[in-house]
Amino acid sequence: MPTQKQAGPLKQFKIATLNLLNYACPPYSYYQLDENYSGTQWQAKNAWLKAQLLHISADVIAFQEVFSFDALTEFTALLGYKHICKVD
Repeated sequence: MPTQKQAGPLKQFKIATLNLLNYACPPYSYYQLDENYSGTQWQAKNAWLKAQLLHISADVIAFQEVFSFDALTEFTALLGYKHICKVD
């Protein structure tokens, strides 16, 4: 008689969504040509983002309003998020 395979413990993971509100690395603009961050504003935005990512500690994150995908890829990799993709 065949035996049933016992299921292992359930694994849990956390999913989050985060609106980055115009994540555009200087000197790039977001919606209008004159809308861009200074170096200080960009550093502050990334400091805020780092604090949020450490606080939520999510396994999977869906980011919104990302204009500088490469900058986000590099930044999140420094925080341990090694896999990233974008949907156009």
